[in-house]
This record gives sequence, structure tokens and C-alpha cells, in this order.
Amino acid sequence: MVEYGLLVSLLSVVAFTGISMVGHKTEDTFDIVAQGLDGQVVESIGVPEDEAAEGETAEEEVVDESGDPDSPSDGGDDSSGGDDSGGSVPPGGDDAGGDVSGEDPVEKEPVVETKTNGSETAISSSGSELISWKADKKGGKGDWAATFDFQNEWSQDQYLTVHVSVTDEKGKTRTTKTTVFVPAGKSATYSVTDNDITVKDDNVTGVVSVNVKVVSVTTNDGSGQPVSYDVDGPSSTVEMPDTP
Repeated sequence: MVEYGLLVSLLSVVAFTGISMVGHKTEDTFDIVAQGLDGQVVESIGVPEDEAAEGETAEEEVVDESGDPDSPSDGGDDSSGGDDSGGSVPPGGDDAGGDVSGEDPVEKEPVVETKTNGSETAISSSGSELISWKADKKGGKGDWAATFDFQNEWSQDQYLTVHVSVTDEKGKTRTTKTTVFVPAGKSATYSVTDNDITVKDDNVTGVVSVNVKVVSVTTNDGSGQPVSYDVDGPSSTVEMPDTP
């Protein structure tokens, strides 16, 4: 026990001595660091604001006299004329305007070209012929058919909405609507049949003419999207055929 007591006493003396020495050194180190920090703070905030402002103002005045539009004074002064002249305008302004003025997305749309002219559909031929005829002493009666060949000059299939107008000898017209399918790059024939006529003493009664007119087209714009638009034609009129 005596030996342990002496050992603890000796360790206490050594530890106290070491801690004292380290403590003094640590205190000195903190003092040095504090002095250094105080000096930096003094250097950073100890300069009078007036002197700093005077130094910056002098530099800006020299740049302003040189008339350099890219000077720091022009870039930092929001009220300077350089901002209004475009030297310091944010890129979102002028750049955006340039992009809009340099592109015309409408010209890139194939649908627009289709809508503007409607020339992809045409009536390549039309005609009329008697289907049946029964003659009598004063003339005869029968019916005839009007045929129309539609040519699709577009690269996609077309569904044509067609107005069919049938006119009699008194000028009275009856109009119906139908749909004609025309494959891409091909033609299709549409016929209007059962147009009754009667001839008596050279006087004709019944259907004397048939007119067809395309009023709308439903197709594909070429990029996989369906499109439908109104058109004004093409149209064609055929007269009744000559009777025996």
C-alpha cells in the first residue's frame, strides 16, 4: 500500500508538472492566434469606409473617362446608359429575340403546306353515260350515271368529304354529302347513278346535271398525326348524255 501511495504521488507530481507546461504553451499559442486574428480583423474592417470608397471611386472615374463600355462601372451601375444600349442587357432579352426572328417553325410543318393549296387531290376525269333506255314514239325514258375519278397526289391516304348536287330541268338542286376514300398516290372512281330522265317531244324532265365538290379532307400529315381541314374544291359538273 505504501508503494502504491508513493507511485500515485509521483504520478501526480509528474502529471501536474506536464499539464502546467502544456497549459502555458497552449495559452501562448492561443495568445499568438488571437493576436493574429485581431490583426486580420483590424486589417479587414479597420480601414475607414470613406477611404475605401474614395479608392474605388477614383478607379471608376478613371475608367469612365476612358469611355470603355465594358468597364466595371458600366456593369455595376444599373442606371448607366450602357445597360440601355445593350452592353449589359441580360442574355434572356436579346438572345431570345434573335432566336424567334431567325426561325420560322410554320414553314417546317408539312400540314400547313397541305392546307394552303389542296392541290394534292384532283378530279382527273369525269363523264356520263346511259345505264338504261326505253324508247317510245315521242321519245323515251331511262336513267344515266355520272362518274368522277379522284386522283390523290398526296403521300398519305385521303378521306374526301364530297357534296353531290343533282339538278333537274327546272334548275332545282338537291345536295347530299358522302365520303370517298382515295389511297395514297392513287385514284378512285365515284359514280352517281339512277339519274332518271324522260324525253317527250324533245322536252326533257328529270336529272339534267350532276356536280361534285370536295369540301374537306381527312388524311395523315406524314408524321403519324391525323389531320382534317376544309378545302374549296376541286369540283366538276357533268351533263346528262345524249339520248337515242
